[in-house]
Amino acid sequence: MAPLVLPFILTLVSFPVARMMIRANEVSTQDSNEASNGASNETGNEATIEGRNEVHVGAGNQATNQVSNSCGKGDGDQGGQPTPYQLALMLRILSNASLSSVWRCITYVFSRPKKRVPFTPPLTVMMWMLIIGSVLSTLVFATDTWFHLTMKTVSLTQLEPTIFNNASFGLSTNCTNVAHSFDGGCTLNPAATATFVMDGETSLSLLANISSAGIVQQIVDGIGSKTTYLGLPPNSFNADKDYTAMSFGVSTQCAPITARCISDNDISGPGAKYNCDFGMEGYISTTDTNSMIMTYFTDMNLSDNTTGTISMPNPYSFGAVVSVNQNLGWHRDLIESPGITTGLHGSTLFVLLCNATVLDLKYTSINGTITSSWSQTSNSSTTNIIMGTQGYTKIGDPYILQRTSLDVWQSHTAQEVADKFAVIYSQIALAAAGGAFIPMPAVEAQLRSSILVAKVPKAPLACLLLANLLLVLLGIILTIFAFLALTGDVGDLQARLSIDALVAAHFETNWDGNNVGHIDDMFEERKGSDGPRVRAERIYRGWRLASYFRRPSSSSHLLG
Repeated sequence: MAPLVLPFILTLVSFPVARMMIRANEVSTQDSNEASNGASNETGNEATIEGRNEVHVGAGNQATNQVSNSCGKGDGDQGGQPTPYQLALMLRILSNASLSSVWRCITYVFSRPKKRVPFTPPLTVMMWMLIIGSVLSTLVFATDTWFHLTMKTVSLTQLEPTIFNNASFGLSTNCTNVAHSFDGGCTLNPAATATFVMDGETSLSLLANISSAGIVQQIVDGIGSKTTYLGLPPNSFNADKDYTAMSFGVSTQCAPITARCISDNDISGPGAKYNCDFGMEGYISTTDTNSMIMTYFTDMNLSDNTTGTISMPNPYSFGAVVSVNQNLGWHRDLIESPGITTGLHGSTLFVLLCNATVLDLKYTSINGTITSSWSQTSNSSTTNIIMGTQGYTKIGDPYILQRTSLDVWQSHTAQEVADKFAVIYSQIALAAAGGAFIPMPAVEAQLRSSILVAKVPKAPLACLLLANLLLVLLGIILTIFAFLALTGDVGDLQARLSIDALVAAHFETNWDGNNVGHIDDMFEERKGSDGPRVRAERIYRGWRLASYFRRPSSSSHLLG
């Protein structure tokens, strides 16, 4: 926009310039009249002294010469009247406010002859305003370019409160008061020969990690402790929501204790006996590809493993005797590990003692990442449900053994095997009890939306605003001066400072010089007349433009 403002600025300048030219003409006329009167009086007095009979023609000639000299001297002293070349520069500035006009002004200043007439105020003002306006316009253009080059497109996240109905998990109504780990009616359906899961579909979908309502995930704290919890699966429905939710979790720690339970003498071809120094003993088959026996304890001394008729403590302990990879062999890094042994037919055999804690969990998810979490030990009902569902149905055993089989091959120490087993047990125990949990609203939630916005640096923006303000300030000042100068015939003269008016003045032969309402009214063609024509005439050493009428009686009016 800055280059488009420059012609408007110069148009405003033309009003004070027209006022200057009118004042210069008034001063010149006044000086000429005073000089004419003085010369006439002096000549008349001299003629009276010499005698009335002397020829008055000579006196008249002398007076005329003195008046002419006075007028010429007065005109030469008036700097307000531009020369034709200066007027041409002014008209060029008004009609073509561009760098070419600036260049013409610069060449006029530095290449003019030493005896050239001085600058007149109209030309000086016009040139200065052209230079100042051009500098400010260039400054606006430069800062605008800088502004756009440094501007970047970034994503702006907008937040607004929302309701998220399925972010949390709570216990169903028939699971809020489970007094014993073997109680039916919540997740267990005891029968004569087996114990069934009441909501097998939900448990199976969580175990297989295909549920659309929830997924078992992990939170790792700052010291590396891992907590498994039931959360939301990542999908498009909750991708744009941040929320704080309540759920349930399990944290398990295990240690290898194979040496406390199995001796080499107790390992035979088809299996191995285990007899621990606490309340766990029995026999495990090593002929199957993978097998596992788990024993749960109700006391801290690990002496009582009768769990069906009591409420489980929280945390609770359990032991696991595991034989995996019978047909695969075992990892070479575990051969020398004191916490790992092998069956006679090649299985990897080990015993773990674990401690599991059931938790009530509160966590905050922002942009799909857990940013904070808080937990406390859960009540006995939740503990009985999570321990009893997996402990009595064993629906999660195949998933534990499948993952443990792989973990054994990817581990290098017995403790690494124990740590991985602790994680997979927490996940499976929580997933197996999935039928007890129902979705609930989030504690709080917000909807996150992103839009692309322009990131604007401060320095380019400030410079661009300052440059535009300077240009606006110049326009305001010139507008005030234009209104102050707009008196009398200033508007008429300002309108004639144009190429149109100059052409009409030199080529229209019938214009009487009176004021007109519009510059176009100076042309005969606008009045319906054919008017004169402009033609190029050949002269002695070139060409000139002249106006002529096509009627034979018309006389030509030549430019200049």
